[in-house]
Amino acid sequence: AAYGDNYVPSMPFEALQLNEIFGVNTDNVEESILEGPMMSAHIDMFAAVKAKEGKGEEVESELNAYRDMLVSDTMQYPSNLAKIAASQVIRHGDYVFFVMLGAFNEDMEASEDEQAKFAQDQTQIGVDAINAFFA
Repeated sequence: AAYGDNYVPSMPFEALQLNEIFGVNTDNVEESILEGPMMSAHIDMFAAVKAKEGKGEEVESELNAYRDMLVSDTMQYPSNLAKIAASQVIRHGDYVFFVMLGAFNEDMEASEDEQAKFAQDQTQIGVDAINAFFA
């Protein structure tokens, strides 16, 4: 709801893909919601993981490793780099989230700094929605 029409993930992933895609040990997971794009040109991803009691920090570490891998992947489309760099992993106890979401900056003349700021602002929409849930 926070993103409206700018929420691109439209394909749910199976719980097994939590390990295959994100590298999360499913033995540490009680339940999850995973969504990604149907078209490979989009990179928007969302993961919400309820870790087993006391396993939130491990899941957070695994999702951060996934994020680090994306950031260091030199084979990304240049138009996706700002959104990847702006992605975040958020943890509230044993609930852990990966957020790489938001509108696509259509301003092709925007500087790298402007693109980065736009992507960060878009990611923050999801982060704020998650944090508000736990406030």
